Amino acid sequence: MPAGGDFGFSEGRLRLGGVVRDAALQDTEGLLDGWRLRVVFVVGWAVVLFLLAIWSGLAMAAHALLVAMLSHAGTMGAGDWSLPESLTTWLPQPLAGWLLAALETLAPQIQSLVGALPMLASGVGVLAWAVWGLGALLLLGVGLAGHLAVVLWRRTTRPSAQQPVVVPG
Repeated sequence: MPAGGDFGFSEGRLRLGGVVRDAALQDTEGLLDGWRLRVVFVVGWAVVLFLLAIWSGLAMAAHALLVAMLSHAGTMGAGDWSLPESLTTWLPQPLAGWLLAALETLAPQIQSLVGALPMLASGVGVLAWAVWGLGALLLLGVGLAGHLAVVLWRRTTRPSAQQPVVVPG
């Protein structure tokens, strides 16, 4: 064993734990070596975590909105299920008449559906968690794919002259 252990620098060669590298090649290594590679990984995962936070906020807001809408949907009265005046003036007369007749025919079914909506509010939480989970898995998959792409790109762009030479110890 050399006097300096397995680490040292002599005759233009760097020795690190039995691996010898040419010191002249140290400065010419690719863009993604050492700390630069770590920075690329940290930035990539930070972007994924930022997108995950945005996705979580959107899922929470959609859940709150759906629960509020479905909870108060049963309070709508039977009322007059007719087309708004602005819509009837914009549509051609035959189409507006057909839509109005369809609404009058379907009014009892629409009213029963509206009356059942508050019961659906309890299931929105499960739906929100399922959709959030799928989106989170997708984002984490994209982050992992980006991570692997950087690693594979680094391996394919590394010149063969810079491969370490293992010296039997």
